[in-house]
Amino acid sequence: MEHMLDKTPVWVWILLVLIIKHGIQAFKDHQISLTRLAISPLLFTLFSLYTVHEAFQPSLLVHGTWVVSWIAGMAIALAVHSKTPPRLADRDKKIFLMSGTPLVLILSLLIFGSRFALLNASVFDPALMKETPFELVMLVITGGASGFLIGKLVSCLKLLKS
Repeated sequence: MEHMLDKTPVWVWILLVLIIKHGIQAFKDHQISLTRLAISPLLFTLFSLYTVHEAFQPSLLVHGTWVVSWIAGMAIALAVHSKTPPRLADRDKKIFLMSGTPLVLILSLLIFGSRFALLNASVFDPALMKETPFELVMLVITGGASGFLIGKLVSCLKLLKS
């Protein structure tokens, strides 16, 4: 474990601090523009897809698990946001009032942690990368968390159209 932490580049720890800072800020109610709201879900989804293609052998199981997890994450987000929907602060400027939640921090840490675990497994225990349970857990975490973030964006887009 110590060797793994020593070999991690400094920029990874800086990224972790930024993720934690952003996640803690999301605990409070805040206003956010549609553009800014769209950045994280799209980046995390692209990052997740990149991870899937970089870390795992392409197969129906790999892609299917990620897609099903992504759709499930999106459905869960839509269900959550239907109970506590975002509110429009300014329709013309497309600014939303978001309720404070720890979910941003939790999902961001899940995505960061799963990516960190994948990279370390590929370096320190390459055989683990070929074990189906490990693959499935990583795919469900990255796909589901990315889908949840996209679902939040979709709920805001639906609000704009109503």
